[in-house]
Amino acid sequence: MKKKLLIAVLLALAAGSIAWGFRYGLRFKDFHWESAALFLRGENPYQWFFDGRYFQGVWVDATQAPSTIAFILPYGLFSHYVGNMLWDVSNLVFLGMFWFFVSRFQGFKVSGFQGFKDVFWVLFAVFAMGTPCRVVFETGQGGLFSLAFFAAAYWAMERKKSFWLVGFLMAVSLFKYTFAVPLAFVFLFRRQWKAIAVCAGIHVGLTVLLGWWTGTNPVTLVLQSMKIGTMLNPRGGDADWAAMAHFVGMDIAVPSLVGYAVFGILLFVLSFAGSRDPLLKLATFAVIANVMFYHRVYDFVTLVFPLIYAVLHREEKGTVDRAIRYATYATVGYTFFAGKIFYMLQSPLGVPIAFTLEHVLLVCLVWKDFKKRYGLTRGTLI
Repeated sequence: MKKKLLIAVLLALAAGSIAWGFRYGLRFKDFHWESAALFLRGENPYQWFFDGRYFQGVWVDATQAPSTIAFILPYGLFSHYVGNMLWDVSNLVFLGMFWFFVSRFQGFKVSGFQGFKDVFWVLFAVFAMGTPCRVVFETGQGGLFSLAFFAAAYWAMERKKSFWLVGFLMAVSLFKYTFAVPLAFVFLFRRQWKAIAVCAGIHVGLTVLLGWWTGTNPVTLVLQSMKIGTMLNPRGGDADWAAMAHFVGMDIAVPSLVGYAVFGILLFVLSFAGSRDPLLKLATFAVIANVMFYHRVYDFVTLVFPLIYAVLHREEKGTVDRAIRYATYATVGYTFFAGKIFYMLQSPLGVPIAFTLEHVLLVCLVWKDFKKRYGLTRGTLI
């Protein structure tokens, strides 16, 4: 009875948080409605940005790759207000879609799938009421969109569905590519070569098609989108290396390049010396994405993977397991709840606190991933 009451209270708080985000989300445009609308009209939204032009009174914030904007083109058929409303409604669908498929991951059986069922609604409520999820609704960001289709792609792979379906779902999930690409490396470790080829082919094909439609060289479209991204994000995110460099007064160029290099090294190490626990891999890649690449708080929805891992391993007594749990709870607690206080106060401590917590968690996960390899059987391949 107490557990049901707790879940009911948490779900009510989650509903209130989402409603708040939905209300303010109608005023924002970060899901790139204007880019979709311009592409539909045969215009190059990146050139509109460089020209400083507005589309129907909306500043053209074209930071997404052209092939990712292609997946939201239908929203461009509507007015700005209606498009925002439809996107908020869609985010509700994406939220439910993500948890629906996550709850059906076969690979979680390696990490205590039954335990996940026991705490499913608690985890869902904590995730939904957290700052990252609410800010996704407030700003119209695409984190839930990418998570939903990533979970669907992973589920389809585990169920041995057609590689065409897996590849298509994977391609859609790359909408928020700054965290979806690192997560997608789990498909590489499962040797889903055909699905990966389909995914790459879809993005190349969409880029070429949009280049033809707008009368622009496809390579130019991609380069312009990348240039805009670097122009609009000169300070780094909330917990990444570039953000920390900016905090201490350094130029962010070198730390950013170092981040890419470390990302490559970690992938190499984890592919040859890491474990084959799927949930541990997802948790590790989620944190790698957060600390190596530009992210704001709305992208920390990916911390759901280390949170699930920590909860499912809450009975393990090893030193590393305890460290992962404590680091995860501290990171999620700060990012989902306390971090908002620092943001509201404009405190300069926000970046170093988030940076420290996430890096401690990353070290713990990588160490666990490395050591756990030697305790798994062939039947637990990722």
